[in-house]
Formats: sequence, structure tokens, C-alpha cells
Amino acid sequence: MKRYKIRQLDRMTKNKFISQKRPMPLTGRSRHNTRPLLAILTTTVLLVLFNPQSRTFGQAATNLKPGDIVYTDSGDAIDGGFVLKLDPQSGQRRALSLGGYLGFFGYPNAIALDRDGQIVVANEECLLRINPQTGGQTLIRDFRGSPGALWGVAVAPQGDLMVAAETAILRVNPLTGHTQVLSSGGYFTVVLSLAVGQGEGQVYATNARYVAGVGWVGEIIRVNSQTGLQTLVSQGGNLNYLLGIAISGKDIYVTGLKTHDENFGIGRVTHVDARTWNQQVVSEGGNLVRPVGIALANAQLVVADPYTVNPDTHNFDGAVIAINPQSGQQTVIARGYGNIVNPCGLAIVH
Repeated sequence: MKRYKIRQLDRMTKNKFISQKRPMPLTGRSRHNTRPLLAILTTTVLLVLFNPQSRTFGQAATNLKPGDIVYTDSGDAIDGGFVLKLDPQSGQRRALSLGGYLGFFGYPNAIALDRDGQIVVANEECLLRINPQTGGQTLIRDFRGSPGALWGVAVAPQGDLMVAAETAILRVNPLTGHTQVLSSGGYFTVVLSLAVGQGEGQVYATNARYVAGVGWVGEIIRVNSQTGLQTLVSQGGNLNYLLGIAISGKDIYVTGLKTHDENFGIGRVTHVDARTWNQQVVSEGGNLVRPVGIALANAQLVVADPYTVNPDTHNFDGAVIAINPQSGQQTVIARGYGNIVNPCGLAIVH
């Protein structure tokens, strides 16, 4: 079921709203689509019928520096989607790229940084690369027509892109766009986000499974990056509808909801110990309404939540939030503004 978020048109007309397109995962779509996944992915790259010109908003940053946050926002029907740079110390942000493929191929859901410092974005229906110095966009692969939308992306140690496509994890060559199915079926029902384990050749995926009489139950699934073998490593407990995942050593952090539905209300960040698989709630409620993207750097968690409420306007302006993983204390780094009120995918420059 798609939901639509009310979005502000601009600061001067904040009481006039347009129906917004922040679609959440369409959980029934993949199960009702009978087109074979392998047949679609082994066809040649689709002809791009529309070639939107790359644009930048203002002046692109000359360089990304360690600690900078880059995140996606679905923007609006006029400007399309955004990729933004945020300085966590000053709170200053700058649009690195907007529109173009970001607006034409659905909404930008996930973001990662490759080994060359380029930004990789998973739109609903395409993968693209963005040069952070110029804002220029390069289409890696057009995924229109595939059975599932693209919701997550991670970079494997060898440079391949791992992509979550609802019912499968895909391996994509970042230069050629050649795509293979790494793993599908098995435990997968709604796979929304991925993280690559450090130095162990494993991919960790969040999965949501609907259980009659209960609702959505979250799962963390480990996938061998060579064979595609799936292993269920943690299920239920504090894990309900899961949206984002980040890994640092043996520490796994996931974002999701306190309740067993997929709506917004009370968000939650949960820690899972990869050695014992013990779960512990790090932080919930407060600014967390439906947190999506999550990253970890300098012993600090950073989360993107498109539904965080602005206490001054009482609008769902969204926010980028820092969370102390020990105390759970939340600090808003930046709130949404104007037509940038849907922060979603998030990564930190290392």
C-alpha cells in the first residue's frame, strides 16, 4: 500500500500543500508480479527513452571531506530529487545534484560512496553515479520493468554494487551495468536495505515478513557474497518493520518501527551484537517517527527520518539526527525546509 506524505510547497506558502510522492515499499507488488526475474535481468540494458540533462543546484562542493554526510531527498514535482551534502558540525548543507535522473526514475531511496569517492544512488528504477565535484549524473543501469523497486545499495570490497530489489539482492558491475542475481527467494519477502560486513565477504540485509495475527516481523539475514547462501541471524523481538542497516565491526544497527505495522508513529533504532545476536533498543520515539537511512562514524550514529515533526510548525519536515549509541540521546543536525523535507538514504564520508 502506497502512502503519500504532505509536503510544503515553499516557506512563504507553508499552509498550502501539494500531495507528495514519498512512496513507501509496496509490499504486495513483487508477490503479484509473475515476470521471471532472471529473464528480465539477463536481457540487454534497456534503451533510455529519455535523457535528462544533469543539473546542479547552486555550486557543487569542490571536495567531500571526512565526516561529511551525504543524503537523498525526493524533492518535489518541480525540481525532482536531490542529493545533498551536510556538514554535521555547522549544520550547513549544499545540494550536490538535483533533477535529471533523480526525478525521472522514481525517487532516490539509498546512497553509498564507492572506492573512488563517487556517489552511487539507488532510485526506484535505476542506479546512477554522481560526481560530487560537478553534480554530473551518469546512468549505471536502467531497471524499469524489473519486478521489484530498488531500495538499498552497498559497495562490496571488490567494488561491485549490491542492490536490494525487494525480493532479491542483485550484483551490479558499476562500470558496465551488467547485473546478476546474487540471492533471491528463501527468506526474502521485503528486502529494503543492505550493509557489507567488514573483511568477511558477507552482506547483511534487513527483511520484513508479514505474520498473520501479528503484523510485520523484522529479520536480519546474512548472505554469502560469493554463493548467495542465506542465513537467518536475528528475528523478531525488537525487530519489527525494518528500514535501514549499518555495520561497524560486530555492531549492527537497524532502523524501523516500534509497532508491527509499516506506517509511521514511533521510530526505533536497535543494536544487534553480531557475536551473540542479542538485541538492545538504542533509542526510540522523540525525533524518530519512521527512520530510514542510518550510518555510523566516530562512535556516533546518524539517521535520516522523513517524518520527523518540526516543533515550530508541527509539520512533517523530516530531519537528519545524530544519536549517541551508548545513551540513545538524539540531536537534530538539520531539519527539512522548503521542498526538501524527505531525507531518506544516508552515508558518511570516511
